[in-house]
Amino acid sequence: ACLLAACLPGAADEAASAADAYARQDYPAARNAALAAVREAPEDREALMLLARVHLAMGNGAEAEAALDRLEAAGEPDAELALLRAEALLQQ
Repeated sequence: ACLLAACLPGAADEAASAADAYARQDYPAARNAALAAVREAPEDREALMLLARVHLAMGNGAEAEAALDRLEAAGEPDAELALLRAEALLQQ
């Protein structure tokens, strides 16, 4: 897997914008920026994880689960992924 900045500078900018918006709890802006980052770098684990977290923060369990599915397909699952998936399922 590549780092966002090394692969696609536009994706890195979008991911940074998404992270900033998420930290400010501006979830609609974070979602839009995370979606743009994932469009630029579809298998980037960091962008997909942020997208899943944003969907969870917005109460969109099904969308979070879809992002987690993509995240799992992009690499090995881990304990954090399992925890986020459980939260996504609880929201559905």
